[in-house]
Amino acid sequence: MATATTFAHQRIRARFRLGISHHCLVNINLAQVSIRGNIEDALSEDLSKAAQACRVLAFVGSAGRLDAVVFLLGLLSFYRDDLKRLEAVAAALEGCAHPVVANALFGELARVKSCNQNRTYLNIVIKSLSRFPKDLVADRFQAMSEDTSLSPKMRSKFLGVADSFYESPWDDDDRKSV
Repeated sequence: MATATTFAHQRIRARFRLGISHHCLVNINLAQVSIRGNIEDALSEDLSKAAQACRVLAFVGSAGRLDAVVFLLGLLSFYRDDLKRLEAVAAALEGCAHPVVANALFGELARVKSCNQNRTYLNIVIKSLSRFPKDLVADRFQAMSEDTSLSPKMRSKFLGVADSFYESPWDDDDRKSV
């Protein structure tokens, strides 16, 4: 509850600073928003600041700003040995359903060894990919579920995600691509 309250206070303070009343709706064209500050923050030593910047970049990217998505994909390579940072990037990419992003995240599943130390990161990657449209990922999850070079546990996870695309009560419309 403290987080919701804090968020509400931040919104009110932002409206006050911008001179926006609560009766006014503001349309922001994300194609014209500068992302320079968020790019700098994504490289910050402060992990929570970096994670927040990644979420903002993904939000802007999901609205069609491919430069923000390309930057996030670059972070996957730049921080390839820092799992905590990769967790933030992979979680942010959940909203950027694009074939290139799907390929990069599937590449992470192939690159990162499945073990206890990497479990959280791999689960975040799988969760992010599971939010993508069926046509981008279902066949890949199905193929990975049949790959005998992977552990039975990982194959089972992949099969569960693949099956969810066919047994889901949601339409494909709920999984939007960029």
